[in-house]
Amino acid sequence: MGLVIGGAKTSDKVVELRKTDESVKVYIDAEHVATFFDDGGFKFHGIGGYRKYVGRWVP
Repeated sequence: MGLVIGGAKTSDKVVELRKTDESVKVYIDAEHVATFFDDGGFKFHGIGGYRKYVGRWVP
């Protein structure tokens, strides 16, 4: 079980992981969070522009 993220800049650090019943939230920093859903869906929320992350949760 683990998280696979591609496209992250080297300055990005994951500061927190939160697993819920249906998703994993990855807090990259105070302003950027990626959400990986158990069904394979993916969302990225960022402030100051959109940065593309490709990722998936591996059960």
